[in-house]
Amino acid sequence: MRKVSTLALAFAFLLALAGTAAAQSGGFKVVVNKDNPARGLTKGKIAFMFMKMTTKWDHGAAVAPVDQDPAAAVRAAFSREIHGREVEAIQTAWQRAVFAGRGEPPPEMASDDEVIAFVASHPGGIGYVSESAATDKVKVLDVLN
Repeated sequence: MRKVSTLALAFAFLLALAGTAAAQSGGFKVVVNKDNPARGLTKGKIAFMFMKMTTKWDHGAAVAPVDQDPAAAVRAAFSREIHGREVEAIQTAWQRAVFAGRGEPPPEMASDDEVIAFVASHPGGIGYVSESAATDKVKVLDVLN
């Protein structure tokens, strides 16, 4: 029981930091399925979705987050801006969650194109891509503080 409460506190701490992260400096775009009615989300809400603490969109679809490869520069930028942490800290939080039986991390894709294909094919899909990625098959969200 203590491990679970420690894990919950660790997640809460990570997510609280997401709300205090510096203004988005760029390096990525947050994308969702074209049919998703959302226009923008706060960094905190995005972090909750990627940590699977928010599981449903306001319109009812299941949230389906997708990450980039841990070595990708776009993942580093996303992790710093949205989670307020480095990629390794997020991976450690997920390793602890998996070990405690509290879920699985989002799937990881090897490229922007793979993220876009995933998001385009999942009604609740949410991902992030490089600023230079072509996003005509998905919708780009505004990232709010």
